[in-house]
Amino acid sequence: MSLPKFLAIVCVLVHVTLSSKLPESEIEVWKNLIAPYNDGCLIESILSSQNAEALLVDQQVRESKEAGDYLKCLYLKLGIMKPNGDVAVEVLLALAPNMTSETAEKCGKAASPGADLSKKSILLADCIIKSSL
Repeated sequence: MSLPKFLAIVCVLVHVTLSSKLPESEIEVWKNLIAPYNDGCLIESILSSQNAEALLVDQQVRESKEAGDYLKCLYLKLGIMKPNGDVAVEVLLALAPNMTSETAEKCGKAASPGADLSKKSILLADCIIKSSL
């Protein structure tokens, strides 16, 4: 294969990968799930509503204390994360019907290192988003 063809294929693959987004239906499911807790978690985390919305729109988890605290609050309220930091895979699967058990297990393990619940929450969200694309 010639170099120009190879580069063209790489460019197309990079474009497709970078432009992948979660389906709007999955975003709406998430918004409905967090609706009862969203305002309280925004206050608790001091994350702005614009930055919380950007998590969904950009589908990239920014490593900030505020974003981690926001996600931690939501995960604890939803029962996705236990107070000791363990991910409740069964709850995650019940709340995300399109997620496979393999993805839930993988993301639960990805979020397990360290003791900081905010950092674990960022790792969990990042894994879920990357696995869904």
